[in-house]
Amino acid sequence: MDVSIESPSTNAPGSVDGFDEDNQEDYLDVDIPELNFPPFPKLPSALTVVSFDQFEHKGVWTKAGLVNSEAGPSQPHDALGVPLVAMERPYTGINHTFEEREAHKKEKRKAATERKRDFPITLPNGPKTKSQSPRLDPEDCWKIGDPNSDWVEPSVTSTVKIDVSIPPFTRLINATREFILSRDAVIQSRKNRHLFGILRDQLRIRSLFLGRHWPGSGPNAALYPLRKRRYVDDNAPTLLPTPKGVRVDEACVLLRDPERSVRRLLTLARMKLDSPWNEEPVLDFLEIAAAYFSYIAHYNVFPEANLHNSFKKVASIARSASKKWKEATQLEGIVTKQDGWNRACWAVWGGEFSGPEEMGPEKPAEVEGQVAQEEPQEEDDEDAVTWTVEPIVDKRPSAPTLNEVLPIVKDLLSPRSHSNIRLLRSIPYASRIIVAVLPPLPAGSDAPRFSTQLHRLVTIKSPAASNQEEDKEPDEIVVWVEGDGLMVNGGNQLVGMVLQGRWGLLGEEEDQEGSWWAFKARHCVLPAI
Repeated sequence: MDVSIESPSTNAPGSVDGFDEDNQEDYLDVDIPELNFPPFPKLPSALTVVSFDQFEHKGVWTKAGLVNSEAGPSQPHDALGVPLVAMERPYTGINHTFEEREAHKKEKRKAATERKRDFPITLPNGPKTKSQSPRLDPEDCWKIGDPNSDWVEPSVTSTVKIDVSIPPFTRLINATREFILSRDAVIQSRKNRHLFGILRDQLRIRSLFLGRHWPGSGPNAALYPLRKRRYVDDNAPTLLPTPKGVRVDEACVLLRDPERSVRRLLTLARMKLDSPWNEEPVLDFLEIAAAYFSYIAHYNVFPEANLHNSFKKVASIARSASKKWKEATQLEGIVTKQDGWNRACWAVWGGEFSGPEEMGPEKPAEVEGQVAQEEPQEEDDEDAVTWTVEPIVDKRPSAPTLNEVLPIVKDLLSPRSHSNIRLLRSIPYASRIIVAVLPPLPAGSDAPRFSTQLHRLVTIKSPAASNQEEDKEPDEIVVWVEGDGLMVNGGNQLVGMVLQGRWGLLGEEEDQEGSWWAFKARHCVLPAI
């Protein structure tokens, strides 16, 4: 196909290459070459054109190495003599399957790993000495909160600018970010991230929560930046009450009341995270909390006098939480012991209340020997998804029976007879605080053996107890418990613990002077935090 391009017969004056009307005739006499294009190749008669939607290109794929020809071994090449290069991985194509795509990705990742191993990237002017990293090793991340550790916190684990003019909540958020960065080796795991998230949510240590925050202190005090100011300058929130304006409370619970909020948080961990099946979450949570509050106190994020003293106390409370939890667990094991005095009293004289408590430390009676039956699946449904759930092993003991504990009761009740003892009064649920631990009473001729062998726990009503007449309980209740391992340091570690459960007054109806109280746990024993 021949194509020729001819110049136009007329042009605007002075518009083409500087030619004007005077030399226009000379311009038209110039010979312009013709452009010749080769003809489009014809399709051979034996071949057919494949439509685009059916075309699938796999790339140039040849066997690696040389091939044999008449002239001897040679590298593969195309019809024009261009050498062919073997592809490392063939392209999966358009209409590939899921298995082909995953296999292709796996080969790419494997090849990339091999390249990094065989050909490592080295900087031309790399640093001669390795700078100290702000990230700690996994085994060192929680040592700052361990009271028995000699750990010294490196100074590079925090770059927070401690300035009282910066709002306290801003300093707290920045310190939390530095804490996460320095403990990145362990805190980014799914379990630890979830536990630390519980701590931040409960104490409102997140900038996403709406609310007012205190400004900084000093002559250059800065206000906490908000999207929309909710107060005027005269009523701006202040860290301490001033005569000029009314104090506005801080939205962050940790800053508003550090000690009380942390005590409640650690109590919540004992109630919500602890379970008879798995004790690991609550221990991990207490370990993370101790490290976090010790980190805040170590770098003195809050130099203000009232906050400084409070956070030093908070760090001390958090570091002792694990020990307090173990002591509460030990007391809980004694008061819930199957052959213990308190549980035996309920098994003998409890009547309808002699069984296990709902959500208590004992296995429900209806669960014993019950085998879960799987529902049969329909065979006709081809798309039905078959799945199984692994049963949770309930490690809680079963409730004791009358025959098991009656000999124990007779022995500790002697010389009195058990046949005349009745349940005189029952408090369905009460939460009571231990205020004193007393030794056994001196031996007497008519005194029952349990009063001369068991220790006494003096309890008072919890401030949160109901004042209704039907739930009214005595101001002071004394329960008798075994002193195995509890009388260390006179039992002072038990003072402050909280017993939660059912309380019963046992004795003779005719002579109530010799009556005593028995306790049956429903929930866990709260530590003395």
